[in-house]
Amino acid sequence: MASTQPRGLRNNNPGNLRITSIPWVGKLSKAENTDGAFEQFRSLKWGLRAMILDVRSKISKGLDTIEKLLSVYAPKLENDTANYARIVAQRSGLKTGQRLTATKEVLSRLVLAMIRVENGITLSQADFESGWGVLRATSHDAAAPSPGKAMACSGSASLPGQATLSTNIIPADEAALA
Repeated sequence: MASTQPRGLRNNNPGNLRITSIPWVGKLSKAENTDGAFEQFRSLKWGLRAMILDVRSKISKGLDTIEKLLSVYAPKLENDTANYARIVAQRSGLKTGQRLTATKEVLSRLVLAMIRVENGITLSQADFESGWGVLRATSHDAAAPSPGKAMACSGSASLPGQATLSTNIIPADEAALA
């Protein structure tokens, strides 16, 4: 019997992120992916982490209103973007046209509202926190990187007569979004 869960939740990808070359932490390899169009993640928290990173990146690149963000995230070619924006604004309590900042509170409200539109199911704040928690644990904002994670380096520091040291270790998926 086929699962009755929405595709995004079956894929542990509540944002329905399309397959890309972004090396998301926690995503299944191409060989393991059984969907073929959308990313699949090892667990919901990794899919939430990717969605949070994606939305945060888009806001930081100037897609800083619900309408601007969703014109790229959910383009008219595939979605009723105006209706999507109206529902996200209503469910999140954020106003259309309001300048968005990528704070935890705004991201939580925005991501949970977008997930509702994408999947027809409301995830909990605890679900968001699971994705936020692994983001914080694997992010370049964290105190120390997790061992065994793909990393990219930017910036350097050196002392006279010593080797150059990297100063900003960034998980590869975050580097790909920069």
